[in-house]
Amino acid sequence: MFIKGLAGTIRDFRWNCHAYCLMGNHYHILIETPEANLSEGMQQLNGNYCRYFAWKHKRIGHVVQGRFLSPLVENERHLFALFRYIFLNPVKEGMAGSPENWRWSSYSATAGLCIEPDFLTTSFVLGCFSDNPSRAREEFTGYVLAGLHEASSMKDQALILNSLLKGTKDAGARNDVIRSAIRDRGFSVAGVAGHLGVHPATIYRALKD
Repeated sequence: MFIKGLAGTIRDFRWNCHAYCLMGNHYHILIETPEANLSEGMQQLNGNYCRYFAWKHKRIGHVVQGRFLSPLVENERHLFALFRYIFLNPVKEGMAGSPENWRWSSYSATAGLCIEPDFLTTSFVLGCFSDNPSRAREEFTGYVLAGLHEASSMKDQALILNSLLKGTKDAGARNDVIRSAIRDRGFSVAGVAGHLGVHPATIYRALKD
């Protein structure tokens, strides 16, 4: 029912939908709005579904919480990060073993594994990878799936870093571990900073000490 409502909203407000993914308690849509009608369209999409949900489950009160988030895609780096984030969300949340196994997203349609729904525009996403359709699908799937390996690698690094830092009693010993992790084990400055919850500049200072 939600996908049916999404299709209707895209048609009514003349949006271009490049990607979508439904999760257990939220959803992601990557859309282009040729007209300044995002708020009106979201009101229709959420409103119609909330009324249906309340009727179906015999509930009263709010179904969605707060206003929708609508970050603007400002550059290519952000766009490519969204491709991975949207399609890998079910995998990272433990809801599917791989993106093609999650039926509630546009990954399979974009990858050419199933029929593309009428409301979805895959040409934009695929065009970011190649002008050749077959090559574009291959590059697209390779790029998205590579994100799984990167996430797994980051988890492994976090476990190793935790083990190395365990028992360090002062800042000097901690900085020795950080230097060894980056110089000898190939950890990234950004990765170590993110794991420790500090600014990358702090890690760079540790490397100089």
